[in-house]
Parts: sequence; structure tokens; C-alpha cells
Amino acid sequence: MNHWCGSGRLTKDPEPRYLQDGRCVCRMTLAVDDGYGDKRKTYFLQLVTWGKTAEVCGNNLIKGQQVTVEGKIVSDKYEKDGQTKYFTEISVARIEFGMRPKNAQPREAQEESSHASSLPYEAPPVPDEEVPF
Repeated sequence: MNHWCGSGRLTKDPEPRYLQDGRCVCRMTLAVDDGYGDKRKTYFLQLVTWGKTAEVCGNNLIKGQQVTVEGKIVSDKYEKDGQTKYFTEISVARIEFGMRPKNAQPREAQEESSHASSLPYEAPPVPDEEVPF
């Protein structure tokens, strides 16, 4: 079974990108602490999100914010300058937004919004004829 679950803080603001085919991808780095005291160690894990999740993450998450992630571990390789480069990342299936750091400045998208919402995004309305009850 390939399932990873963990929580930590983002090391920088996520920046979503759009591919030529229109899909959105957002890469982030998550700092995860293990242990305590002198035995404490921090791991830096690469996360990748796709589609609407990538857009929501890119528009709402900020550096230092705590997140909890579920996903799978993906390893792959690519060629660069004649050398083979290997990488491992977490392909995010589910992400929960946690507390923002104290004194955090809001993202530009949030500053433009006159209504603050506790949800990362608002779901579009569902027509009455599509409601099953």
C-alpha cells in the first residue's frame, strides 16, 4: 500500500502554474518535525497538487501555515544537461488547511475579497433539479 499522511508547515508561499493543456499544478515544500529535544529532526518533503486543489492551495495557503496532507509517494527521474536526476515527492490526494502563522500577511487574492470565508473556497450552487431529495 502506498499511502502517506502527515502534517507540517509550508516553507514558502505556493505558486500555482498552468500547463499548456490548461491543467493547474502547484508544488510546495512541507517541513515535518520528528522527535523532540536533542533528537529532533526536520524533514523537507516536496508536495504536488493538481487541478482545482492546486488552484485553491495556490490562492489560499501561505508560508508558515500548517497543513495536513494525505497522498502517495511518487519517485521518478528526468534528464537535465545530460545527467539523470531523480526525485521523490508526495502526490496530494487530500489536504486540510490548518492554522496560519501569527502576524501573517494575507495573500493578494484575499485582500481583494471583501468577504472573508473560513472555507478555502466556496462550492458553486447546485440546481434544484440535481438535488436527489
